[in-house]
Amino acid sequence: RRGRHLLEALGRVQAGHLPLPASDEGPYRRYLDQASYIQAICWIVACLADALHEAHAHGLVHMDVKPSNVLIAADGLPLLLDFHLARKPIKSGERVADRLGGTPGWMAPEQAAALKAVSLGQPVPEPVNRRADLYPLGLLLCAALCGPGAGIEGASGKPWQHRNSQVSPGLADIVQKCLAVKPAERYLDAATLADDLRRHINDLPLRGVANRSFMERWRKWRRRRPSALARGTAWSFTVLALVVAAAFGYAFYLQHVREAETDLEDGQKLRVEHRFPEAVRILTRGSERASAILAPQHLKEMLDQQLRLAKLGRLATDLHHLADLFRFSYGITPPGGEEARNLVGKVPAIWAKRNLLLKPEGVALDAELEQGIRIDLLELAIVWADLRVRLASKSAVNEALREACRLLDQAKATCGASPALNRERRAYAKALGEIGSFHEPDIPPRTAWEHYDLGRSYLRSGLTSEAAEEFQRTLELRPQDFWPNFYQGLCAYELGHFEDAIAAFRTCIALAPTTAECYYNRARAADALKLTRQAFSDYSRALELDPSLAVAALNRGMLSYKAGRTDDAIADFHRALLARPDSETVGRTHYSLALAHLAKGDRTSALASAQEAAARGYREANDLSENLRRGR
Repeated sequence: RRGRHLLEALGRVQAGHLPLPASDEGPYRRYLDQASYIQAICWIVACLADALHEAHAHGLVHMDVKPSNVLIAADGLPLLLDFHLARKPIKSGERVADRLGGTPGWMAPEQAAALKAVSLGQPVPEPVNRRADLYPLGLLLCAALCGPGAGIEGASGKPWQHRNSQVSPGLADIVQKCLAVKPAERYLDAATLADDLRRHINDLPLRGVANRSFMERWRKWRRRRPSALARGTAWSFTVLALVVAAAFGYAFYLQHVREAETDLEDGQKLRVEHRFPEAVRILTRGSERASAILAPQHLKEMLDQQLRLAKLGRLATDLHHLADLFRFSYGITPPGGEEARNLVGKVPAIWAKRNLLLKPEGVALDAELEQGIRIDLLELAIVWADLRVRLASKSAVNEALREACRLLDQAKATCGASPALNRERRAYAKALGEIGSFHEPDIPPRTAWEHYDLGRSYLRSGLTSEAAEEFQRTLELRPQDFWPNFYQGLCAYELGHFEDAIAAFRTCIALAPTTAECYYNRARAADALKLTRQAFSDYSRALELDPSLAVAALNRGMLSYKAGRTDDAIADFHRALLARPDSETVGRTHYSLALAHLAKGDRTSALASAQEAAARGYREANDLSENLRRGR
């Protein structure tokens, strides 16, 4: 079979529907008329991959790549149709509220898993992104090369290329890379797949898969250089053998250099997109490839520099996520014992790397990044010291205070002094009776961040009004910052200024619309003002963004309970328990469950929930449990 047979089949299908161009009209038909069957199929799939890449570049995943959605136009150009299921990529843990579909037998494993999860009302277990479209495209390529049934064999890992002797090991490897069960083992994107298919058509070394067949590489090389074998004498054959050996060595060298260059380009792209773990993996591979050969020195230096930047970005991102976790968890009141211990346990590993963050070898930090790292490190140090003192037993308080002093001294040496750090350090020295040993003068806050940090210190000391004043000064300097708005809202709520709290959290939502805590706190303020409908809506939005936010489910359940919707309340209370909150929240949730069951007349369930709440130390549950046992 050849490409012209596809044109003949196309002509038979379209006969009577559209006027057909002559066989030599247009570049696409001319190419198909001259190409082999393998070349024609690879070219068609490469065109489809180009179409997918364009869709992916606009933030869409097709979700329904299959033969019936492929059209070969009258001029021979392949077209990808039917984007009605196309949607934006789905994140891991996301709850999909809109339409999600696909065709059985033509879906990637992660898409099928997502479809099943959505049908069960569960969050999506793993991401569904552009690589999900490469899987059915690989099935289509496999079926086109070797006929019906080949795609099933390829997807299950069984040999399938024996159905068509013209399928080379390299082409089979391209198909298998598309059919990888793990998305990370597929091609990086559709453009990379299209590039490999065109390289196969043009007898060039493949980039996305290993060129493992010596005979295939040899045949490609011969087709690219047909005149190289035109030698008639033994001497010519000898010279040719030397030339071939040198050419293979040079081709091998160039291939590895190109692979290292490709890794450099991909790694840079991933780093700019802040996908640091993937960037580190790709750049590490490129650095190893460059070291294995005599690669140009500038290439080695570029790979090394980008790898250091990616590692620094990954570490700085981990630090910032941990600092934000502290900021969300430690608002007005400190976290409970179990939650506090979990937070404290996360700090030592990244604190030990503070010098790597601020003084990375061979990397010049820009001022903004360096300032962000210093702020996050100070946040960790101050809150870490505070929690260690709070968690210490009575007999270990003095040792915890001394350790807190040592920790803050380290933070000062690493990040510099700040008004909040000096205030905390003086408080610990005073608690130890060593106030005379601390001679640092008070530093008046000057920058927006120093006012914010001092406000956080006042909050930890229970000085809410003073904290609110510092946050207000912060906002006067930088009204666009998220955290001072967030903490201003917490202070307003604590001080009973609920309308001000709603306004502050409305600003937070505008600055970070996908942050569940903003909606949760606005809901609390609305609830305090008896704005039940707004509170219910905000709790619901918070749970959409973070299904594990147990307190949002608990509070929404209480709204339903007060409104007489006991079934809805019980469902939310169970949802809160499934999120595995801290022990105090578990006790409060079981107590609320007991009230809801009692309202329904189910005294047995109410007693069981009340006893569970009492076992968790929730005091109000003791009286309720006793009354239920006595039949009151």
